[in-house]
Amino acid sequence: MAATLILVAIVGYAVYFLCSDETNKQVWLFVVMVRAVTALAVVLPDVILGGTRSTKARYLFPTYLGMQIAVAYLLATKISALCQAGNGNKCGNFSQLYC
Repeated sequence: MAATLILVAIVGYAVYFLCSDETNKQVWLFVVMVRAVTALAVVLPDVILGGTRSTKARYLFPTYLGMQIAVAYLLATKISALCQAGNGNKCGNFSQLYC
């Protein structure tokens, strides 16, 4: 349960960071629309008419992909900012390997 809450918090922060002022509108709008349209198209018929489509992972694959893109963008942006800061002593071997 704790791991699920941590993952939800990370994905939530990643989407928040993606939708911030620093990101191009076309980029965050694409990721948010991929997630929202797919989720709504699957969940709304289940809520209105009843069903189990929203419990099947294969129908929500674009939603999961949007979550992964948001988290990957967050990690890439934070790592590149860390490397550009020039804090070699604070980064340790990490900055030497990846920057």
